[in-house]
Amino acid sequence: MQRGVAAADWSRAASTFGWIRALMAIDLTLGLITLVVAAAGPTLIGG
Repeated sequence: MQRGVAAADWSRAASTFGWIRALMAIDLTLGLITLVVAAAGPTLIGG
């Protein structure tokens, strides 16, 4: 992204930023799923 901004290649910088946002969304989703499963674990197991 820094190369794209330094070269004023805004489409490349925006594309890279979009890719980073997608990875962050996946990471946050997986984290939320982990929290839900950890919190509901005893209920799901029946203990």
